[in-house]
Amino acid sequence: MKRCNMLFAMVLCLGMLLCSFVAYGSDSMIQKKTLTRDVDSVIISGSIVSEMIGKPISGIRVYAYNDGKFEPIRYQIDERSEDGDWIFDGGPIPNTDLRNGRFDSQDTLSIMVEESGHRAAQAAWTPGYKDCSEIEIADPVNGQKSWIYVLYFPFNPPARSSLRPYIVYDYEHATFETNVRKLEYLITKDGKHTTFIKHRWITEGGQRKENFVDRMKTRITMKFLFGAMSVTLNEEGVNSNELAYTIGPVRLIHRYEQYRVMPGGIKVMRVVTDTYEYRNTSVIPVMINIPFEPDKVVTSAVLRFGVDHNEKAY
Repeated sequence: MKRCNMLFAMVLCLGMLLCSFVAYGSDSMIQKKTLTRDVDSVIISGSIVSEMIGKPISGIRVYAYNDGKFEPIRYQIDERSEDGDWIFDGGPIPNTDLRNGRFDSQDTLSIMVEESGHRAAQAAWTPGYKDCSEIEIADPVNGQKSWIYVLYFPFNPPARSSLRPYIVYDYEHATFETNVRKLEYLITKDGKHTTFIKHRWITEGGQRKENFVDRMKTRITMKFLFGAMSVTLNEEGVNSNELAYTIGPVRLIHRYEQYRVMPGGIKVMRVVTDTYEYRNTSVIPVMINIPFEPDKVVTSAVLRFGVDHNEKAY
């Protein structure tokens, strides 16, 4: 069995659940699910699901044991290239030519923790599989646990979960929607899909409430040569465009570029970011790589990003 330790990290309002490996014995008795979390995502590194490495992704299925039934759950496998970059299916610059169709150690498996279940005896597992990984999900705060099962079927794999995906994306109209929220991004007159939110709604029972976004704000101030020179930018001077995306039942991964255009159409201060959209939350990890010693050129740099809400938000 592989054990998943849930590492709680608030990013906006998302508790991301990550996994690590631990050996276990041969006990296969049913054990009751005690985990009560219900909004977290579980991101499992391919290296943890070692039994699946090298297997065709088309034959992999994920199950959980709930209410006396061993049933398929919604899951998503995101492939990475050999150098660790995401494989993107859509957008202006997809890279599907790097996909090999097999589950590799650098790939990831994602689920929503609410669908995990009890620990199931092997006799309950769906027949026809050749290999199986039992994944234990544990909350490090209180020790609560739940389980999922990753099975490989070499022939005639069973149907996937018939439940609606957690997230649906419409690239043409730059909108994505879950059962609790919907976002629409601004598309420029020349067709660029920006990172700027045009509308944001909270939904209840499938019904959309009123938009509560006024505008997104970007404030960048950089000083050079001990303040002798300075550059100030806001959202009106920053361009952005979606380069690629991949979408599955659990999450949406966007790749965006943001930049400023100088005379002659030259892009400067270009930044490429990957954003992750889940049912309830957005995750935007940031890593800054500067290929020189910035303190020799830049005296200070302040970057602020935020959203102004309208009166409907209150």
